[in-house]
Amino acid sequence: MTLRLDGQVAIVTGSGGGLGRAYAQSLAARGASVVVHDIAQGADEQGRPRRAVDGVVEAIRAAGGSAVAAHEDIATPHGPQHIVDAAIAAFGRIDILINNAGIARHAAFEHQSPGDLDAILRTHVTGSFLVTQAAYAHMRAAGYGRILFVSSSGAAFGMPTATGYASAKGGLLGLMKVLALEGAPHGVRCNALLPGAFTPMAPRITGAPPPGFERLYEACDRVEARFTPEFVAPLVDFLVSPACDATGEIYAAQAGEYARVVMVKGRGWVAPGENPPTAEDIQRHFGAIHDCTRGFEPVDAIDDLIATGDALAQR
Repeated sequence: MTLRLDGQVAIVTGSGGGLGRAYAQSLAARGASVVVHDIAQGADEQGRPRRAVDGVVEAIRAAGGSAVAAHEDIATPHGPQHIVDAAIAAFGRIDILINNAGIARHAAFEHQSPGDLDAILRTHVTGSFLVTQAAYAHMRAAGYGRILFVSSSGAAFGMPTATGYASAKGGLLGLMKVLALEGAPHGVRCNALLPGAFTPMAPRITGAPPPGFERLYEACDRVEARFTPEFVAPLVDFLVSPACDATGEIYAAQAGEYARVVMVKGRGWVAPGENPPTAEDIQRHFGAIHDCTRGFEPVDAIDDLIATGDALAQR
């Protein structure tokens, strides 16, 4: 069965190039009307200034799709609402939101400046929060919505020189988890994506790799031909479609590999008696505390607390 998105309206932030552009064009090819958002500036064939989104909108329309551009900065107080208003003005509704916009300013931890950290957090976390809040109001009223937060494997697993970027992308995972719980009764499904691809924001650097990146580049060499946005877009198409009812989940996509990513809590060790254990007690039982072979995946923080209560009752 062909997966179609006819009649659906999507906002894709940060879609003037790279992964975002691939998402926007793929959604449009399946019938969705798309608000293509980006603040990046480019140039036309004559070298004259031109917004990056304009070329994406033209490409979608040339292929028979429907798209409009939005240029507001999501890191400003009013930009997010203007982007959502553009969708309502052009298409009358919002069904899909892909929080893809972001910036990367990599530096070793000791060199990460407070100014760069603030800019990264304002764009990734605050901007995504405000765009989502504005779009969520329409989705909740309609009883339907699909929201995808584009996070990073750097947040889930760590990456050298990415303290600010990973901190911000990790914030999106927490935001997604909470909104998935709150949105479920209203038909709004929320998931997160860990994409991998060479893009203008994450280019393939030639020459000697930065410190800590040797293993990364060795791995990329094996999959470089498939390490493109086009290999990520199919999972995005499915996750934001009516066919997908999953919510509160994290999925990874890179080089044609697609997988669910989970956070597991081990069964650990339960201290006996009614008094707190000592650090020496922790040391003696640290093997059990560290072990996740009998781990479980809590549905939410409440489920985690209930499991702790059950473990205490079984002492």
